[in-house]
Amino acid sequence: MKKAAQVIATLGDRVQLMDLETYETFEVELPSEADVASKIRNGSEVEYWEVMGVRKIMRVLRV
Repeated sequence: MKKAAQVIATLGDRVQLMDLETYETFEVELPSEADVASKIRNGSEVEYWEVMGVRKIMRVLRV
């Protein structure tokens, strides 16, 4: 399932996100793709996918 979230904080190799629909906060791993990871900043919006209970940032929507 594709969803949008706002980056609350970057914590080394983890990123704290807030879902833009439910306002749930959670942590995910920083993406291994350098082009995606380099754009992640506090306050930016990202698209994440949730598949079989695993969440992963797929792209940055707004920096």
